[in-house]
Amino acid sequence: MTKLLAVLDEIETADAVLAATGLLAARVPDATIIGLHVHPDVDPYFLPTEEIMTPARKAEFQAKTAKRSTDLHTHFEEWRSTFKTPDTASWNDTPGTEAEVVAREAANFDFTIISQAIHHRAEGGPSAVTSAIFKAHAAVLVVPKIKSDKLGSHIAIAWKDSEQARNAIRAALPLLHKAYEVTILVGAEHGGEAPPPVEISRSTTAEGTEPTLHHFSIEGQSTGEALLREAKNIGADLLVMGAYSHPRIEEFLLGGASREVLQNTKIPILMHH
Repeated sequence: MTKLLAVLDEIETADAVLAATGLLAARVPDATIIGLHVHPDVDPYFLPTEEIMTPARKAEFQAKTAKRSTDLHTHFEEWRSTFKTPDTASWNDTPGTEAEVVAREAANFDFTIISQAIHHRAEGGPSAVTSAIFKAHAAVLVVPKIKSDKLGSHIAIAWKDSEQARNAIRAALPLLHKAYEVTILVGAEHGGEAPPPVEISRSTTAEGTEPTLHHFSIEGQSTGEALLREAKNIGADLLVMGAYSHPRIEEFLLGGASREVLQNTKIPILMHH
């Protein structure tokens, strides 16, 4: 059984997250799905040092929160009804802080599917994306706003000789073994990254097939930009990569290439720390 957690926070991004969840479910064995919505029990934009929470404002916040929860649940149920086995998907609406709840729940799932937009909206603390990656140590599928119609046919792997990259590859193996094509992206700068060991390369594809090694230069540009460019150039519909925290800031903040890819990607990204 493969457990999938689909995090839904806004109607505008729900279609993309649910589409990716369905595509992922079709490529893993015996998928069960939980749709999770975390509704805040306090207004995150209320500043108690500067404002007064009047009864009218509290009522407005509660009504807005309840409507969003209802709309998302309805959306999820409509999507679930299209399944051949709708009983494999269920809904969970939970109060709390999104980053904390997602980190707690993601630890119990094989894959967490979440919108790229959630990361951009986080203010003053960790996003649900970074909490799931660094606190839950979960495999996180980050989905851009653009709805995908395929996922896992051609998978690109961002190779770096690190435990994070190996963890990402291990998490992605159920998808890699079903991919029609796997390309390992090896970036080079000043002589650059060595190709992955033979045992890593062979583990990424179905028995009897070999991945393609794609070497590229990152001279004069950021690693994140170069990775996204090469993934697009080869026609990948999923990028697998390790997630790296910033060495000089708190653990939940993404460093360098991880942050750039997360901010700018137009294809789903499977990340693991």
